[in-house]
Amino acid sequence: MNQFDALLALDADIHAALLNAGLADRGHYHSTSSAPGTACDVYLDRDVQVLGQFGEVMARRDEMGIRLAGVQPARNGRVVLQLEGGAETWVLVDPVGDDGAISRWAVRRG
Repeated sequence: MNQFDALLALDADIHAALLNAGLADRGHYHSTSSAPGTACDVYLDRDVQVLGQFGEVMARRDEMGIRLAGVQPARNGRVVLQLEGGAETWVLVDPVGDDGAISRWAVRRG
């Protein structure tokens, strides 16, 4: 097993454990409003502080980490989470990072 495959397997194990603990979600990614959804694993971080050059809080935003096999998420794509109270839709606004296994995005409710 190479390093990248080990990272993918580790990310899957971590997500499964956090999902069981209620600290992660599963959802469906849609590249457009009419596209069929692709199942994905999700970490939603609400109210993340964005720091400036000197450590001051410049803004707050919501961020999402997405594990999405075989699909590259794109700006304005949508992730629909099925929660106990119903569905919640998030729009991908700006990419924050991508290690090849998890893609991180600044998101807004859609």
